[in-house]
Amino acid sequence: MPMEIDFDPNIRLEPTLYHVPGYESDLHVLTSPIPPFHRRDTLAATSDPFEREQILQSEAYYERLPIVLVHGMVVASSYMHDLGRQLAPWFRVFIPDLPGFGLSANAIRKDVTVSIPQLAQGLHDWMDAAGIQRAHFVSNSLGCQILAEFTHRWPDRVGRLVLQGPTMDKSRQPVFKTLLALQRNSNNEPLSMTAIMIRDYWRAGLRRVFALIRATTEYRTLDAFQKLTNPTLLLSCELDPVSPCSWVDELSTNMPNSVHYVLKKAGHTANYSATESMSRIVLRYLLIQDDNEIRRAGGEILEQITEINKTREAAAERKRQLLRPQLTLGLCAALATWKGFAGRWEFITGFLSMQSLIFYEYYKILPLLSLNRSNHLDRVYVKLQGIADFDSASSMLRAIGRYLHFRDFPQLGVPTALAAPMPLINWLPPYLRDTVYSVVGANEATSDISSTFDTENITKSIVAHFPPHQRFPAVAIGSTNGALTHLYASMGIPWLPQTLLMPVKRPTSAAIRQGQVDMTAEMEWGRTAAKTLLAKNPGVELYHMADPNQDQLMIRRMAYFRLKFIKMAEAYKNFLLDALEANGTIILVRSGLKWPSTKVADRHYFQSGAVGGIDAKEFLQGSAAVNEFIESQESLFTKIEEKIMGKGRRTDWNAPASNCEVPEAEWGYADGLTDDILGFAKEHGFKIKYLDYDEPESVSPLVADVYRQRQEQLCRQADSILVESFVVMEPWLSIRCNLAPFWTAFPVKPSLELLQRYLKRCRREGNAFRDGFMFLFCSGVHSIGLRGVHEWKQLLTSHFASHNTEKKLGEGKELLLLGTDEKAFPKDFGFPARYHYELAKAVDKEAQYVMPPNLPLGEFESYMMQNADHYGASYKA
Repeated sequence: MPMEIDFDPNIRLEPTLYHVPGYESDLHVLTSPIPPFHRRDTLAATSDPFEREQILQSEAYYERLPIVLVHGMVVASSYMHDLGRQLAPWFRVFIPDLPGFGLSANAIRKDVTVSIPQLAQGLHDWMDAAGIQRAHFVSNSLGCQILAEFTHRWPDRVGRLVLQGPTMDKSRQPVFKTLLALQRNSNNEPLSMTAIMIRDYWRAGLRRVFALIRATTEYRTLDAFQKLTNPTLLLSCELDPVSPCSWVDELSTNMPNSVHYVLKKAGHTANYSATESMSRIVLRYLLIQDDNEIRRAGGEILEQITEINKTREAAAERKRQLLRPQLTLGLCAALATWKGFAGRWEFITGFLSMQSLIFYEYYKILPLLSLNRSNHLDRVYVKLQGIADFDSASSMLRAIGRYLHFRDFPQLGVPTALAAPMPLINWLPPYLRDTVYSVVGANEATSDISSTFDTENITKSIVAHFPPHQRFPAVAIGSTNGALTHLYASMGIPWLPQTLLMPVKRPTSAAIRQGQVDMTAEMEWGRTAAKTLLAKNPGVELYHMADPNQDQLMIRRMAYFRLKFIKMAEAYKNFLLDALEANGTIILVRSGLKWPSTKVADRHYFQSGAVGGIDAKEFLQGSAAVNEFIESQESLFTKIEEKIMGKGRRTDWNAPASNCEVPEAEWGYADGLTDDILGFAKEHGFKIKYLDYDEPESVSPLVADVYRQRQEQLCRQADSILVESFVVMEPWLSIRCNLAPFWTAFPVKPSLELLQRYLKRCRREGNAFRDGFMFLFCSGVHSIGLRGVHEWKQLLTSHFASHNTEKKLGEGKELLLLGTDEKAFPKDFGFPARYHYELAKAVDKEAQYVMPPNLPLGEFESYMMQNADHYGASYKA
């Protein structure tokens, strides 16, 4: 299983040629495409390059300086292309081939050698020709020395510096050792990097290469870096023998305004081989500029990496030492064979004993040699032990975590090798398709309830989803909500869930009767199973939930235990102390949704049914619709049992009588947590705000309107909608592609009616949407209340004032429903692998805006104070 999901910004850099006076030919530069913005016509009429770039920076990039990426020794812009792509959604990006290298190789005659000052001058000359007055700079290897020289000569042209893998001069390390380190580093880089090096070395010519190597070793790196006063991020890499962590840390200690951060499992050209982790820290350094917090996070990683490297080196030395006894043993075996006593049992016994001891020593040091021991550091995907990846809370937590890491949300944020073959499941016969869906879902269930869920360990994993030691103006805590997930993303704040789902393996015979769930039997089984869990976790309430309408396939082999925190765990408290700004705000998110339930024991409730196509009364008392649904779900074997063996046909799910009304298991808020949060906030000087609403979908129109208002403030069109369903959502792409998200809990009748009312209101107020897209979640069951694809599509197409019927996503397929095969709905099990890709592909390049600044907390609060009541919500202190 891959450990992370790669980020694909859906953008390519464009080759551009710049005429720079004084050079033999034009300079080749990779540049990011110009995004849409309201003064694009003015830009086209501007001939002055400095004026052009100033307009772009101020209007399209929200006053952000452009980024210039400076390549290392000989290798040119191509190996920095992927890093540039990942920075381009936020910044205007330039990657020049410096004069004499790459596709700018002919800018300087072949018989002319180059030096570091000369390359710095070439960078300056190109910036003048391109109209770049000032920029942030990111470099690798030799590029760090070029930038040191450039910054020393023209400090006013430099914003922030990011220097990755600065090379040592010969006063710190002999030249031959540097060359050996470069050779060793090739083991840590992809083979494609070697191909790039060969090509670019050929273009530059060996004479120029050797001259540059000599210039690099003569350049006094430490002396030059000590003079830099611009804010600087120094990046070292765990597996870099050329510029080891200790050397970069020494540079950081001697630089007056620097921050040191370590990239895990990365070699010398991290911009190429570890683009994911490098781009994230670069974006944080340039966008958030929380230098002290980055220094603290980097210090922790450096300490752990240093310890890992020490044990790895010790293990490598022990491995070398084992070669001697291994060789000696081999010689003894050869000698014994020569002398003819190799077949004696005394020799064989002794030989095997000695060989076993050597193998045992190898076995002991093997884990210490592993390159995967730093996997737990600075992660984006963190598995919640025992908690379902497919659930609403864990999915929305990952969506926010990835967004705060500057990442999108493909395949529900879960790295899995099953993503690619998932659409192939649709080719199976219906029975096998249902079986695969059920079995794969049950694979997440635990059989050891008591030891799987531990409040402190789970909450530590929850807070690990967010960037370490980053400060936020607010943190939300409480109810799960898909619409509010988009709000948190827009504001750039974390969310800590109150409710989690732990799927628990249950014997089929314990609750399945005639192919259907018997909810009374399910409750009785859970009564015993939950005792130890609740005894070990006094700070939680258990809401055992069974929804035989929408979860029919999933609950065949497992039970749903939803756990709500009613006390603040230490991990939550520590996170708030670390992540909240002084006098920051805790937003307590509370859904008032209640559900008639059965109290099983103290802190233990059983909920019959769940939010979806039917109400609680039908789950408890049955109805004609329930009767028809149960009959439609009967297998052939069940029908034979009824007919031949005389078993009575079931007409309901045998729900236990309710004796209380409690918070709805998935979406409702348990009030027990409030007192703990209030006490904590009062103790530490944090402000408390309450965001209250009833139905989970009731805030969907509110969030969609907040997005539209924000789009208008940013001078963007506010006429495209993205209708989302349950966990199928995309916060990052919604903002990037200028879509107003409208979240629906499920593709059922109440959700369709809510969307219909919202669209009617928009049209009535003169704010109709022009176009948009839609996701539909597939539960695998034709459940009661489910609405077909055609109804959803008809609602949208009839609303759009003018929709472009020529937009296609492949032959014959309209760009409206994305990710779901409408012929297979609701049994399309490949939708998690497709929804993100199809949305990214569907949006025109002209609609790929620059990621804007976060929505300020004050603006959001002002909007809520004025408008929350119109949406059936409240926001108050």
